[in-house]
Amino acid sequence: MTKVVLAPGVNELEIVCVFGGVSLLVPQDWNIKVEVFNIFGGYEDKRNPALIDKDKTLVIKGVTVFGGGEVKSY
Repeated sequence: MTKVVLAPGVNELEIVCVFGGVSLLVPQDWNIKVEVFNIFGGYEDKRNPALIDKDKTLVIKGVTVFGGGEVKSY
């Protein structure tokens, strides 16, 4: 998702991981809100919070079961 331009307002992405995981590569300045329900797993934002633009918001919703995910940027 490194070359994606978000629509104005709040954008949502739904992710379901069962016995697996996902890594999302996003631009550094996006405001990511993780609203994922975890069962024996986890979801983590590994980016620098100092560079975030509050006007570019992506809400990640979903569930992880025996899996997980991470948000990172380069």
